[in-house]
Amino acid sequence: MKFRCFLFSLMLCLLVLPTSARAVSCDTLNPLPSITDDRVLKLLTSDPVFLENWINNITFTYDSVRASDLPEMTIIPLLQPGEKFTPTWYGRLSSGYKWRWGRQHHGVDLVLKTGDTIYAAWEGVVRYAQWNKSGYGNCVVIRHKNGLETLYAHMSKLLVSPNQYVNSGESLGLGGSTGNSTGPHLHFEIRYKDFSINPELIIDYSTRTLKLDTFQFVRANISGSRYSGDINTTPGNLPPQSDSVARVLNNSIQTEAGGDKKPSLPPTNPTGKNPEPDTEVKKKSTPPPSTSGDKKKKKAVASKKLPTTYVVKKGDTYTSIAKKNGVTIAALKKLNPKQNETRLMPGQKIRIR
Repeated sequence: MKFRCFLFSLMLCLLVLPTSARAVSCDTLNPLPSITDDRVLKLLTSDPVFLENWINNITFTYDSVRASDLPEMTIIPLLQPGEKFTPTWYGRLSSGYKWRWGRQHHGVDLVLKTGDTIYAAWEGVVRYAQWNKSGYGNCVVIRHKNGLETLYAHMSKLLVSPNQYVNSGESLGLGGSTGNSTGPHLHFEIRYKDFSINPELIIDYSTRTLKLDTFQFVRANISGSRYSGDINTTPGNLPPQSDSVARVLNNSIQTEAGGDKKPSLPPTNPTGKNPEPDTEVKKKSTPPPSTSGDKKKKKAVASKKLPTTYVVKKGDTYTSIAKKNGVTIAALKKLNPKQNETRLMPGQKIRIR
């Protein structure tokens, strides 16, 4: 009799409990709060980009994804149909994507005044919006529909919440100097599965426009540690090519004001033989000029030869050296097998060809 009374009481308690108390999420690591925005609900429950590693209280969530797990190349459209890009810019870029203070600076620093509005670059869903104890201060991370994530750090105030849908140009917070910061600025990062990308490969800060319609994330261009190394910074982000072809491709990805310029490939070589070097003077069928003319031509040819070594300057990295000399990081590593890329010393010489 007592047991029956106990069961009856238990059932009565369950019936009078509110629905929200009974329908508790089983995902105790990352329970989703009540979401009223249908766009967010659809993305977080059915879109593969948003289903993967969606955690609100961790800044970087792809620790289990290694570079070897990625495809050789991932094509990332920078603008989805009907979307726009909004640059966050305050007049001056104070620090670029580079090796700095003994570690990689994974983004760019934009000088601003405390209280300036921070805007979302592309539309997406806020995955992370809180105080970050690792140095970012008040920080927001947005995941976009193309799989990229953008990070905005050091804000004085947050104006968005996790799992909130934001449009391009929408306010995320106010500029400040929270966290590890020496003065008011916005630290801005672009990442793909936590592998950082140099924002200046994508954004032309002189014109405040996108340089490319699509970004080619190449696995072979990833080098170093995900959080302290030199990540995916090869100019142009194109698949490995021969040195002569790579130079043409990398140098061709430039953007004139307001327009995109696609890479122009070198002409095909029907003979199947290696193409002549750019610096080689082609033979002509005309009679040879005078001796003095020969000497002048030889001097001109010699002056066009590219240097084979490079003298390291203060602040140089494999990335900056590759960019200056039109070569790939992979080529530098092959030519300097005993050189530790993180221990370049000013004044030393390394081979570049």
